[in-house]
Amino acid sequence: MPVVRAFAMVVLLVSIQACDTRVDEAPPDLSPGADFYQPPDPLPDGDRGDVIWTESLFAPDGVTAWRILYRSVGYDGQPVAVSGWVAFSDSVEEAPVISFGHGTTGIGDECAPTRRGGQAPHNFLTALDSGFAVAFTDYQGLGTPGMHHYMNGRVEANAMVDIAAAASQLGRQTSDEVGLWGFSQGGHAALFAAEHFDSIAPGRRLIGTAAVAPAVDISGWFAEDPPGQRHYLAMIAVAAVDALGLEPDAVLSDALLDRHDQIEGGCLFDATLAVSGLTSLFADGDPPDALKSFFSENDPGTTGLVAPLLLVNGVDDRLLTPELSDAFADQVCAVGTVLERIVISDASHLDTFGESANQVVDWFTDRLEGRPVDDWCSDVD
Repeated sequence: MPVVRAFAMVVLLVSIQACDTRVDEAPPDLSPGADFYQPPDPLPDGDRGDVIWTESLFAPDGVTAWRILYRSVGYDGQPVAVSGWVAFSDSVEEAPVISFGHGTTGIGDECAPTRRGGQAPHNFLTALDSGFAVAFTDYQGLGTPGMHHYMNGRVEANAMVDIAAAASQLGRQTSDEVGLWGFSQGGHAALFAAEHFDSIAPGRRLIGTAAVAPAVDISGWFAEDPPGQRHYLAMIAVAAVDALGLEPDAVLSDALLDRHDQIEGGCLFDATLAVSGLTSLFADGDPPDALKSFFSENDPGTTGLVAPLLLVNGVDDRLLTPELSDAFADQVCAVGTVLERIVISDASHLDTFGESANQVVDWFTDRLEGRPVDDWCSDVD
């Protein structure tokens, strides 16, 4: 176990004109015996992105990383603690930040990647070696108290953008430049983070967003209700009912209510087992109007992005199918987004992240250095 050291509370000095951030001291380490994922109640005063505490995280040689608990904002607009990790290359003096959104793990607390040893700094060596700091969020409610509001775009956006700010409070210098990178659920999160970036993080500059096999067209997904994907829809429904404060008994089918605890407290495999034989998610067969509106609000791609978008999809993806990816590309072009695409032959949904990672990092480097984007929207006009 690492030696626990007491640090003075961080004083964050922000230069709005220079737009870079430097801190002289790191925030407090977790106290011995404390539960990392159980935040103080009430939360300490502060701003979104403030780090509550840290814990050293195992990292490859030449990399320093921390598991962190930081302040963000929940669906109700109230402060909430979120967990994640941040890593820096020791050879970089001032790092732009890539904020990464992970794919679906489930909605139970034990599904948080930082709890389960999921994607860790060693999975992002290409980005770290290229001079970026990497900030990886668990999202609201994964690991920490409260239900994870799965596929809730604004809450995902808050978590992704706020951890980029938290990266500047770890005793290392970061620039104001941020890239957003997400896979599957994380692609959905990255798209919403891009849409809301300026309102969440004024004074920082979004260099681009890479959405790898992102979840899109949530409302259409429910309308189609493919049986082999119903576990995803069940998690979205359970989380949405909680976020909106609806009564589960009045909205969800009896069969889904019987499986509610298994889904709420479990991970992806648990949800897959729970929906076996389930024929309907909702009490009246279809979601009520409040949920239909909520699902439509969480369809990304309706707002033009101020920074370029990279869309990655695989030809053999059964979730973000080529047809769905093409339709989404047309949609974002129509609202004025500058779009570049990578289409990977013979790639399944899970393949797309690993097979595109080096290209994605190169794309972020190009954006940082001001190279032109190969705009797919212009090519199809």
